[in-house]
Amino acid sequence: MVPQLKYYPSFNTIHELYGGINVHYALVEGNIRPGGFKRSIEPEIPMIYLAVGAQYNRWINYVETQQSNSKPNNFLPEVGLGTSIGNYPMRLFAEVKYNILWKESYGEVGLIFCPAYFRTKRKTYCPTFY
Repeated sequence: MVPQLKYYPSFNTIHELYGGINVHYALVEGNIRPGGFKRSIEPEIPMIYLAVGAQYNRWINYVETQQSNSKPNNFLPEVGLGTSIGNYPMRLFAEVKYNILWKESYGEVGLIFCPAYFRTKRKTYCPTFY
């Protein structure tokens, strides 16, 4: 399970806050290196996964739109496909998702953090469910 938090400041006409959770199902495991970003003979293989989840959306500066199911507070189911590359404490990711309620797709790029790995004397892995 992957928690997500997104904030879109009011640089344009939409000012929103998102919070939610996704479940990732690995299609290609990849080679996440516990030791970090080090040169290796082993080629870099990204993880590829399916993502299914739900988001709570708070549209802070809500105005009525042509989309009748859009409200100031929304619960949005979504599905998607993603990839990540890097090490355990921090990985770069890219995802393409489809919002089932609003029938729209979008893409995201960002960082995945695994805080359980930082500052430990033994190797700790982020949990992975299959």
